[in-house]
This record gives sequence, structure tokens and C-alpha cells, in this order.
Amino acid sequence: MPRGRGEEQTGTAARRRRSRSPLRAVSKKSKSLMGSLVSKKKKAPVPDLSFEEAASKIASKSTRSPARPGAEEETVYGVVLDKDSKALPASAAATPTRPAPAKAASPKAAAPGSPLQVVLLLMDPETRRFELLQLEFDSDKAVVADVLSQIALSATEESLRTQTYTGVADRTGAAKSAKDLLSAFCQANDVILAIPKGMKASQCSKLARPILGDPKVNTMLNPAVAAVKAPKSAPEKQSSSVFGILIPVLIAFLLFKLNDFVTSPLAPGDVLPPGLFRSKCGILSVLPESITGCDPALLKMGTDGVLSFYAGDDLLWEMKGAVCPEGNDACEPGAVLDAKGKVTIGGARARVRVVGGRGVVNTPWPFDL
Repeated sequence: MPRGRGEEQTGTAARRRRSRSPLRAVSKKSKSLMGSLVSKKKKAPVPDLSFEEAASKIASKSTRSPARPGAEEETVYGVVLDKDSKALPASAAATPTRPAPAKAASPKAAAPGSPLQVVLLLMDPETRRFELLQLEFDSDKAVVADVLSQIALSATEESLRTQTYTGVADRTGAAKSAKDLLSAFCQANDVILAIPKGMKASQCSKLARPILGDPKVNTMLNPAVAAVKAPKSAPEKQSSSVFGILIPVLIAFLLFKLNDFVTSPLAPGDVLPPGLFRSKCGILSVLPESITGCDPALLKMGTDGVLSFYAGDDLLWEMKGAVCPEGNDACEPGAVLDAKGKVTIGGARARVRVVGGRGVVNTPWPFDL
């Protein structure tokens, strides 16, 4: 009897060694991510469905007739991750948004003999629990059967570890045979699906979509991509704040330049076109004189050939000239101050008419001579 038990133990150990021969310390390097697949209705509540019933419902969805008014809403599947789930290492994180590779080996497939890292998705039809295992194989030797043999050694969820699996499939639902070489259909960091007993590869593929498409799962599977994408929002906020600062500064600058032009007196060679004016106080004219300390004055060039000067609301004097004939490009419209201090309006010498009983104020405003 003792010898029989020893032979049995020796045989078991040998079988385990043979099952792990293509691996590179996979049991030590395996990482996992666990969670639950939940379903809910958008409106009316529905009875709880088993995982297999949900699979059948999704598989037959394409053959159903359009829903009638008042019919219950379609099932929405979501993912709840365990609180202690941690992101898989970035060096072996899967890229869930990339389509599965073709069946034949591609030029990008892992080189023979090099380590091949894959992520295996396990799903329990009864409890709706799932687990993502990160495994590493020898790409020159590992076959599908080696992947299945590692489930019992690497899975941490009891129901998933003891469940029977009939094979694996890629993300598109294409089943693979036990003797298929992993490197023939799998590239580095690809996600493959373990098929539970009683389910089809196509059903596993459809049920895996809400898991692999969940943003939380994507972040946990590929933290490096999430870390690269996250800082992009910061420059947008920074550019918005900079833009918000530049607009007031630009407006203030334009107002300053406009006010500087409006408040400047006419200098020799300057022209005041018809309809425009110069204001001694500029934008400060809207404030009381007691606050600004500026005596308001306005020099306005009318469209009728008359240049008027106001002190506050009082008209002090006018200069009358002419209006340039239409089509006469040689005539300078408006008031022109020459180097000798003479004013011409519409090409004609201006004549002064004093209204307020005071003489024309030449300097320093409105004329800078």
C-alpha cells in the first residue's frame, strides 16, 4: 500500500510537470482582475436571469421582431469590479480595443521561443463572476491545452477555478482546438476567452463584450494608456484659463489705444474725417468732473463741412469750409491742419464763427501746434 500511494503521487507530480512544460514560471507571474457581470432593465423590472439564459437571450436578439410600444426595454449589462482588484502590470496589459488577430500567424506575432503574454477571461454561468488572468507562455511550445491546464493553478475565484472548460476562443468567438499553437492566433497581450462547459464560443464572445468594453476594465487592463490619456484634460483647462485672461487684456489694450487716439489733439498733418471727433477726456467723459479732474471738451467734424468745438455741452466756436465734390479724389474730406496752423475743410480755407463769446483755443487742445 505505501508503495502504491508513492507511485500515485509520483504519477500526479509527473502529470503536473508535463502540463507546465511549455510555461515560463506562469504560476508565479500570473496576475488577476475579478468582478461581476450584472444586468438591469432601463424601465420595467425583470426576473433575474442565469448566465446561460442571458447568453441565449443575446444570441437570439438578432432574430426577434421589433419591439412593440409598451414592451419591456432591452437588458443592459454592466460590470462591477471587486474593491481589491488592481490594475495589471503595464508591461503585460491587454489592449481590449484592438480587434483579435487572424487565425494565421502574422508578421507581428511573437517570435518562436520568445515569451508570449496573454490575458485569459474566465466567466461563471451560475454566479456571473468573471476573472481576467495574466499568463506568460513559451510562444514556441505553448498550445491551447496548456492555457486550460493553468486555470486550476492560477484562478483565485473558487467557482472559476473548479469549473470545467471545453476550450478557448478569440474575441470574435472563433473556437480554437486544444492542439492549436498560441502564437498562431495570439499576439502579445491579446485577450482570449475560456469556454465553460455547456456554452458555445459565440455565446462567450457576446457575453464578454460588456466586460471587455467596460471603461473600468479597460483602465485596469491597460493603465499605461489611461495614464497617457488623463493629462490631456489639463492642457485644455489651462488653454481655457489663458484664453479667458487674454480676452480682457486684449479688450483693455484696444480701449487704451482708442482712448489715446480720441484724446490726442490735432497736430500738423493730421486729418479729422467727417463724422469723427476728438474728446479731451475720452472715456473718462462718462464720469463726473469732480472725480476725473478733466474739463470736458469735444472737437467734432460734421458731414456738412462744419468743424465744431464744445466745452461740456456749450458750443464755443465753429469753422466752416466746404464738402468735397463726389468723385473728386484730389480733395481731402474733413478738417486738415497744415504746418502753419491753418485749417482747411473739404479743400477750402475754413472761416471761424465764434458762438460762445470766446476766441479759438489753439493749444494745447484741440490743436497741438
